[in-house]
Amino acid sequence: MGCWCETCGITQLPINAGDKVRVFVMSSQNSYQFEDGGAGGGGTCYSNDRWAPIGPAIQGTYDDYGGVENIVMDDSARMVEAKIASGWVPLTKKHEWDDVPEKLELSDYLNYIERDRGKFKSEGRQEQHLGLMFVLEDVYQAMINFDSIEAHHNWTAHTYQYKPMSEGLKLDLQEWYEAKLELFKPRLSKDIDHLYEMMSELDLGGGRLFSDFRDNGIKIFKKPLLNCAKEQISFQNEKVQKLVSDALDMLRFEIAMSRARKQWMPQSGKGSQNNELDIYKAINAAAAKIMEERHAEDIANGMEPVDENGYTSWQREHNEKLKNKGTDAKED
Repeated sequence: MGCWCETCGITQLPINAGDKVRVFVMSSQNSYQFEDGGAGGGGTCYSNDRWAPIGPAIQGTYDDYGGVENIVMDDSARMVEAKIASGWVPLTKKHEWDDVPEKLELSDYLNYIERDRGKFKSEGRQEQHLGLMFVLEDVYQAMINFDSIEAHHNWTAHTYQYKPMSEGLKLDLQEWYEAKLELFKPRLSKDIDHLYEMMSELDLGGGRLFSDFRDNGIKIFKKPLLNCAKEQISFQNEKVQKLVSDALDMLRFEIAMSRARKQWMPQSGKGSQNNELDIYKAINAAAAKIMEERHAEDIANGMEPVDENGYTSWQREHNEKLKNKGTDAKED
């Protein structure tokens, strides 16, 4: 097939040799049931209905042949490598030139997955195909740095405060983690210890964190965080904070995917060296015109514009009441 331009899964822009990229390893999903075996021509509800990431993105550069080079083997990459290895379905030699190493590394896994020769089998589930989705580095950064102002709820106190989404998500994760610290405190009885551990393993909650019944990238962080909680490592510890930071990047990317109505999936364009940009300029110009018109219509209908930090005046007023009371403002 020779060399070709890869395709960014968010913008569909061409990816050229040497471009900095993030690559998500995805697994095929079979949880979405279509009527009478249909192919889902009416569309799907969620971004991860067809394909879903198994973990965070791998960082590297595009090698011009559908793969990644200069892979940054950080904690996230090692987690993805271990995840693939845990359920990798052994390859069979289909061609005389196949040379399958006895021990596969991350680059090997990515190479086989790119050639559509990667499968994954986890306990209690059918075999899943594996796929790749590339994202240009600048686009990836734009996705994880999207940080809208939202109401963050304190469900125990039935109160809320407006703050950047990233702050609310971190507070949610901290609350979840500190609850696990309490759960794993030494108890008077080993039987009680065992009971509490079973309760934690059965916990599929975590609100916006771990509750999606489909695969998603955030779930890969649950076990390492639970292991830290079992060791009674504080939330502020450097090791926990690194896990939290990587987990939040993954979660924010997944939220951005949903907000942008993007679907996790391998992209088209394989084998093509076309990298002209005029069509993208035309599409972006049309999209910008539509967004400008809709924004003007919203303002004309009474929508209040946000300030330079993304807040409306009524959100600021709500938070000011919170500040004056010294507690979250009560829900209406």
